[in-house]
Amino acid sequence: MEPRAQIVHIVHVVHATISLYMRTILFLALLLVSGGLAVAQSAEDFLTQANQLIASYQWKEAIALLNQAAEKYPEHTELRVRQAHLLIRLGDPADAERVLRWLVAVHPNDAEILQLLGQARLALGDHAGAAMLLREAVSRKPDDPSLLHDLSLALLLQGRKDEALQTAAAAVAKGKPGTEARRLYALLLSLNGRHEESDKQMKVALAQEPGNARLLFELSEAKRQQGKYAESLEYLDMAVESDSENPLYYSALARLYRHFKQPGLAEQNQATANRLLDAFKKYAEALTVATAGKVLEALRSMETVVRSNPEFTSGKLLLADLQARAGHQDRALALYKEALRQDPTRVEAREKSAWIKTEQGDLTAALDLLEGAPQAVQNEILTRAYLYISQARWQEALDLLEQVEVSNPLNPQLLKLMSTCLRELGRPDQALAYLERARAAKRDDPELDLIRREIKLQQATGFLTQENWTAAVDAFSALTREDPSQASHFLNLAYSRERSGDLPGAVQDYRRGIQRMATSDAGASFWARKNLAGCLTRLQRYTEAATQWEAVVKQERSAENLMQLGICYSHLERNAEAEKTFEQALQKGQRSAELLYNLGVAKMRVMKSEEGWQYVREASRTGYQPAVQLLAKAARR
Repeated sequence: MEPRAQIVHIVHVVHATISLYMRTILFLALLLVSGGLAVAQSAEDFLTQANQLIASYQWKEAIALLNQAAEKYPEHTELRVRQAHLLIRLGDPADAERVLRWLVAVHPNDAEILQLLGQARLALGDHAGAAMLLREAVSRKPDDPSLLHDLSLALLLQGRKDEALQTAAAAVAKGKPGTEARRLYALLLSLNGRHEESDKQMKVALAQEPGNARLLFELSEAKRQQGKYAESLEYLDMAVESDSENPLYYSALARLYRHFKQPGLAEQNQATANRLLDAFKKYAEALTVATAGKVLEALRSMETVVRSNPEFTSGKLLLADLQARAGHQDRALALYKEALRQDPTRVEAREKSAWIKTEQGDLTAALDLLEGAPQAVQNEILTRAYLYISQARWQEALDLLEQVEVSNPLNPQLLKLMSTCLRELGRPDQALAYLERARAAKRDDPELDLIRREIKLQQATGFLTQENWTAAVDAFSALTREDPSQASHFLNLAYSRERSGDLPGAVQDYRRGIQRMATSDAGASFWARKNLAGCLTRLQRYTEAATQWEAVVKQERSAENLMQLGICYSHLERNAEAEKTFEQALQKGQRSAELLYNLGVAKMRVMKSEEGWQYVREASRTGYQPAVQLLAKAARR
């Protein structure tokens, strides 16, 4: 494998692993597929088998099967919709759009297909086109709050705040709007300068959901900015009671207590904030370790973190996920139970506990868990949604979750689950929009930041796969700004710059990536350094290139690497070293014309003319032009 291809392959594997694990911490465990697949006969057979392949993350095989099915059943709507979903997920929105255009022609009044087509346009960066399609979908289902909400977000992305506000107002006017719908409406009111109305909507939202920590924190901040510090402290205390693991809230408490001249309480709360922030950092590190397949190592790390931070509910949930992956189902159940006791709104803990109980055959306990879900969500709808998720039937699951969204005020966990379904459907912009709705209510939720970066990473790697180097440079540049500690972002950015012809930029980013790489990641470090050396050679920066090739040769003394090092020595007129290095390359068994020619020239420079001409003549016999030209020049003298 070529060096450039190898390094991108390594980084892609890391990215794919992150994607797989992030899915497991957001919703129910997927069904495992065992044994071979029978030959599909009906369209339903094809769909079932494709869903099984998707559940086991064999996406390329699934799309191949769906493409085969589409040839056999070209007019089967559900099958073609599934095909389009997967094409978008695999970073091929253009092909998905072609499928969806055909579906729209057949079903011009299907709001769901129009909505999906709008998401394909968003994935292609066409916000205006997406908004137009969403408008058309709304014209088919004018009373659908989710369509109005999506259209409002699309308009906001275009910067059309007035129209976005009007659409959000229409969404709120449909039935009984949930807390998050009012929150988006309040945000748009504020952006349009209507602050009093925005404040009113926020208070109505809080009355609907008194325990919403994000709303409580925002109200606290608003009161603090108005100089109403006692009211600010009251709201902030309620926010901490609702969400006891958020370091931002403790930092805000410390700030208020400093204003009240209570240094002891200020110091205590700041210490808690620092401790929880460190816990979230270790949480992120454990995720990285787990994505590398080191589940037990991540598990041991999180056990220490959870013991030191009893209020860290997210840490308990991650530890429970790791225990489940390690096969310790009872330990996982105990941790989910403890997390639910601390935060009853943690829907994913109920989901995963119910799933484990179902796997154990205890369906009554599973239903009891679901019946205890916040806001009295209908068991039948959610249970069926969980079933669809377990079968990787993301659109059908999303359809059911949207029913829950309409009939019940939204909570952050449901937003995350819906965002996950959208991401799995290859609709990253809409998935990000749902996360932004969650962020609007809880600005510093570390888990949301991690998920958001992961979605953006999927988009960026999609540009790499498509060889869209300009878009890849833009995407990875944004990722390096958001998370400058990740070596893989810089290495992918460097590779994209190299392929786009920006060699100086590639050199800079390869160096940044190498500086950030873990010492244990020798393989990726080697290929990154080799790519860097190649760029420096092409830029004729031979002193720097020689240093990098020397490091490469220490790891792999191949003929190719030795020859490249020798070429640098030759340009630097380090002739004796060049001769020795070329000879070492020759001893590796390679007798390429380029190597023979360079060795011959090096020998002439160290006064070994006869031997040097022999190598040049041998190179010329293969038709190697530099050797042919050198011999011709010598003959004319």
